[in-house]
Amino acid sequence: MNIEDLANYFASATISFEKAFQQIMIPKSKYIESFQDCASIIIISSGRARFTINETSYELKTGSVLHVGPSMDICEEVLSDAKCSYIVIQYRILDKEVRNFPIYTSHFILQIENQKKIFQYAIELVENFRSTDIYMKLKCKSLLLSFLVELIHALKTDSKKQPAIDLEKIKSYIHQYYAESITINDIANNFGIKRRYLTSIFQRYIGSSPIEYLTTYRIHKAQELLLLTDKQIIEIANSVGYVDNLYFSRVFKKKTGMSPTEYRKYRSHFTKEKVRQD
Repeated sequence: MNIEDLANYFASATISFEKAFQQIMIPKSKYIESFQDCASIIIISSGRARFTINETSYELKTGSVLHVGPSMDICEEVLSDAKCSYIVIQYRILDKEVRNFPIYTSHFILQIENQKKIFQYAIELVENFRSTDIYMKLKCKSLLLSFLVELIHALKTDSKKQPAIDLEKIKSYIHQYYAESITINDIANNFGIKRRYLTSIFQRYIGSSPIEYLTTYRIHKAQELLLLTDKQIIEIANSVGYVDNLYFSRVFKKKTGMSPTEYRKYRSHFTKEKVRQD
């Protein structure tokens, strides 16, 4: 996410505060959440979790801030033996502005090194929203603006510390060669950097390792082929970079909760039912 675009969005859109609350997920648990009608900003305060939105997975930890558009289903999974705690701040913009600001309906992750002030504002929003004080709405509105200003400030500060490597170019490389048997060493060598450094940079600024990012992209492409073509499973596996059909099926099920065959049948049935209803 471009910081300047995000700053311009927050400065130009007519933003109104909706609510703020804290959620706690127990270890090794899974949840399905749906925040209706307004956008949400999720701040991880402790623990690690995977949030999946529209088949895109984000691995979140302390320092992760996730933006989720309105009416998006989120599959949440705790990734450690400790509880995962996060704060949700919900806001909306004017209906007539939605077309002008696609960020509002988007989901994306932000990684912030120094989260202290941002978290303080988030906690204050939660506490004030619970209050019965008649000035609660005014206080929350003021705190939301302060939170957004501090968020942009933290992102700009961190951007000055970012590495001299171009993550967008690395992602483009993965998108181009995902169908080949590329490894993390291939990616690192192609850009003249060490494997360990590449992994740490991906974890810090994208929220997953390069291999996890590659795997997620491959499975996304496999899902498209399962829905849009009649190719056999083994052909699809080979098309997205897997020479072992059984291994591909295991990875696919781990990522989606279904085997490739089950996914094709389920999605096909779901699509047909939706068409009939429409």
